[in-house]
Amino acid sequence: MDSTSAISQETADWPAIIAVTLGISAFGIALGLTYPLISLILTDRGYGETVIGLNAGVYSLGLVTATLLMPYLTRLMAGPRLIVLGLIASAIAIVGFALLPSITAWFVLRFVLGLGINLVFVLGEAWLNAACPDRMRGRVTAVYTAAMSAGFATGPLGVPLFGKEDGFGFAAGAALVALIAIVFALLTGQARVRLVPAPHGALLAFTKAAPSLLLMIVVFSFVDAAAVALFPVYFVDKGLSEGWAATTITVLFFGVLGTMPLIGLGLDRLNRNLVVVACATVAALAAAGLPFVDAQGFILWPLLFILGGAFSGIYTCALTGLGERFKGGMLVAGSAMFALSYAGGGILGPTSIGMLTEALGPEAIPSFLALLLLATAAGFAWQARRPNSDALS
Repeated sequence: MDSTSAISQETADWPAIIAVTLGISAFGIALGLTYPLISLILTDRGYGETVIGLNAGVYSLGLVTATLLMPYLTRLMAGPRLIVLGLIASAIAIVGFALLPSITAWFVLRFVLGLGINLVFVLGEAWLNAACPDRMRGRVTAVYTAAMSAGFATGPLGVPLFGKEDGFGFAAGAALVALIAIVFALLTGQARVRLVPAPHGALLAFTKAAPSLLLMIVVFSFVDAAAVALFPVYFVDKGLSEGWAATTITVLFFGVLGTMPLIGLGLDRLNRNLVVVACATVAALAAAGLPFVDAQGFILWPLLFILGGAFSGIYTCALTGLGERFKGGMLVAGSAMFALSYAGGGILGPTSIGMLTEALGPEAIPSFLALLLLATAAGFAWQARRPNSDALS
């Protein structure tokens, strides 16, 4: 595999940055489309929540498998080629849902989709950080996060646009991902930076070296998954129609798009520990305010906008810290551990808060998220004061 090409700390490798940003938008679109579409179709075919949940779980199994194989795969093939392979595999898996009606095939396809998407996710983040100079790392990472969120927000639109029948939604999603794979391949030919393979034992070494960065990812994915899964139910309980309740998720994503430029600028101009504490604090206050606002009133929507941008800023801070602190093969290892942490938080969030909701009532959803975010802010504020701490800067 290619070694890392020398790059000036003052020069960004724009072909690599643009290629990775396009790749992550495909990642978001593929997930945003397939999650609701697969669930709706399986429901129409008479499958219950157990089968639907197991099918979603197989996706996570593919994600974990790709992560554990990452050190070996990066020694076998160049990073950009692996990303193209991941995009192609994802496109084939998505179109396979339209062509193969068997439930057994759908389990295999969901596993392949997890493998393919995670190659894009892990290697894309590592390559983005390798291609970006420190002076603008926060802003570039913020644009990358916004592109991922835009993909998540755009993907579900394929359901009402193409419908559930005849496989048109799957075909359109696969065509878009395949197109991005072609553009990605063309751009990588002009890129100067190449990824270094992850060394043996790198996953464990990174975990020991940067637990706080992994904690940020767990907190982000915990809040993200819990909000996406449970906010529609929560706001129906507060009096919104199902359609308006579902719109709350869209507002969260728009919050990411609207606030990322400001967070990115802050990461480049201010103390980065201060930025993560500020993001967690603002998100905690926004979540804590939800039980006290009228669901029919105007104030709900700006509050959700602020919440979405602030808690997503925690992810942007972690990704910026990854690129600032680690180089070479440890970037790949760090991105792989980010993916595992993302999966772990995504499983814990809806599960634990769902159980709390059954025991304590729907107000447990925003209340527990507020407590978690406030504890995160307090923990990082305390850690930043310690010498030689695992902090962002």
